[in-house]
This record gives sequence, structure tokens and C-alpha cells, in this order.
Amino acid sequence: MSGVAVVLIVIAAIVVGLGALAFLAWFLGWDTGRVGDPLRASANEAGERTADGIAEFWDWLRLGR
Repeated sequence: MSGVAVVLIVIAAIVVGLGALAFLAWFLGWDTGRVGDPLRASANEAGERTADGIAEFWDWLRLGR
């Protein structure tokens, strides 16, 4: 069996496993969205801080200070 075939089989097994997990979560009514809420809030805050930093940098460039 060639290496490409092995890689394709592994990828297919991962996709089928993830699909089965998603179906199980749907079937049992699990709320998978709440798992990522803390990370999502952290990412939003980091994005806001980055945007503020970029705005201050452009003001610094524009004003020359």
C-alpha cells in the first residue's frame, strides 16, 4: 500500500469520526457553542486591543510625536 493511500485512509477516518461526534452531540442535544465562549470573548478583547494599538500608532505617525 502506498503512502498516499494510507494518508487518504487516515483523513477519511478522521472525517468520519468527527461526523459521528457531531451527530452524537446533535442527537443528545449538547450545546457545543458554550464550550468556546471564553475563548471567543478573549479573542474579541484581543482584537479590540489590537485595533486600539493600531489607531494609536497611526495617530503617532500622523502627529509626528
